[in-house]
Amino acid sequence: MKPLSDTLKKLGIVFTFPIEITNANGKKTYSEYSTGYWVKYEYDSNGETYFEDSDGHQGKYEYDSNGHSTYYESST
Repeated sequence: MKPLSDTLKKLGIVFTFPIEITNANGKKTYSEYSTGYWVKYEYDSNGETYFEDSDGHQGKYEYDSNGHSTYYESST
């Protein structure tokens, strides 16, 4: 995935760092910093289900019906 800042530059959209995007629930879904580091997050009703960053790290979370974490997998 390429950084959002590359797309914004190509489109001529002015922005400042950090770039932060949140979903309708106020949860951060994307952050990018002037260093080039970025991270994206995905959520379900129980919490964070996935993350991925520009360093190649990834993580996956699963929850039971009570919202308790039951599984975590990391690329590291």
